[in-house]
Amino acid sequence: EMADPKQDLLKEVEKPHELKHAETTDKSAPVISSDVHIKQVDRTPFLEEVKKGAELDHVDTVDKSKPQIPDDAHVKTVDRTPFLQEGSSGINAEYGGVRVVLVVMV
Repeated sequence: EMADPKQDLLKEVEKPHELKHAETTDKSAPVISSDVHIKQVDRTPFLEEVKKGAELDHVDTVDKSKPQIPDDAHVKTVDRTPFLQEGSSGINAEYGGVRVVLVVMV
């Protein structure tokens, strides 16, 4: 009987392993030179102004975000289940059929 390399690898990984102690140096803190001074800024007046709010002018807009589908376009539903059932072990068996909606331009 031939040994299975995958099973051998899994057995090797599952064995207990003794780890060596590792010394680490935490360098995650920011390095700020001693001659750098951080200036404090009083933002209270600015925040009070923001809290007051502002009066906005009315703006007329034209919403062009909807799709541009011509009036003579027809929506047709195509049931592709019979097509997908040819060779029933494929995608149809796994996902249970697919319905497709087509927009037909006439």
